[in-house]
Amino acid sequence: MKKLTDTHFKILLAALFGGAALFTGVAFFVWTVIPYAQMGRFYKEFRRAVNGTPSALMDSQFAFSPYTSVQPALRYTLIAYLFDEYKAGRLDNTAPLIPFAIEKMKETANRDTAGHPYYFSSIAKAYDELAEVHPDAAGAYYKQAEVYYKESLARSPNNYNQDARYAYAINLTNQGRTDEAVTLLRATLAADTRVPLSHYFLGVILFKQGFQNSTEALHELEYALDHDADPSPTLSKKIYQKLLYHFYNTKEVDQFLIVIRRLPQYDPAQASIYATIIEYVTKHHSVPLLDLQQ
Repeated sequence: MKKLTDTHFKILLAALFGGAALFTGVAFFVWTVIPYAQMGRFYKEFRRAVNGTPSALMDSQFAFSPYTSVQPALRYTLIAYLFDEYKAGRLDNTAPLIPFAIEKMKETANRDTAGHPYYFSSIAKAYDELAEVHPDAAGAYYKQAEVYYKESLARSPNNYNQDARYAYAINLTNQGRTDEAVTLLRATLAADTRVPLSHYFLGVILFKQGFQNSTEALHELEYALDHDADPSPTLSKKIYQKLLYHFYNTKEVDQFLIVIRRLPQYDPAQASIYATIIEYVTKHHSVPLLDLQQ
């Protein structure tokens, strides 16, 4: 066996350091340069997509491939943005992106080993969006959404991920399954009665079940609003206006008074009229004769 000379040792050492440097360079390129470049490409095409050219993002292969460390964040950004647009009623320009965002998010969910529940609930919400965009196929989309809501909640023990519970309850309501939605929200509240949003959504769905639940619906909504939970003031206003007509017709004085005290919050232009009615009801403990027009 040949003896390892100093020259041989230096050559071997140089090769080792050279290999390490090459590995470090490649790793830096793969873990840093490519992800950074993907972020730049994504946000460039994302801006074009939301400004009326959805194909800019959908046709940008490099923004989504190879699958680097930034992909979960980029894909979640896209699908979450579409949900915000949906809530604001601004899906006209971005609706074509929804199926694309779903497929990209599914890839992330399938790759996820940590069981991240929000990946699944974001997919579910996107299917709910498609149900509104395509009402003729709404039933099928609601069912698809339900699959992912269930998966999200299965990955969320101990009443965790309440946002998905609220969204799933609304999904069930849209399927005409309000009893199941109420059961889900009652279970959510049973785990923690302090969360105002749980009261809010239970109140909304109890109201949607029919006027037979109006008193309980009002109680739940009042708890939420008293604790600054009002995620949809437009919806709240509509509900309180309908409750006003209902309790006026049934002459339920206490409930009528609660509703009319709340309405100036949503209809300040009529505040003086409401104040006059409140004064009458408080003094006479009866509902006055009014000309209410729905």
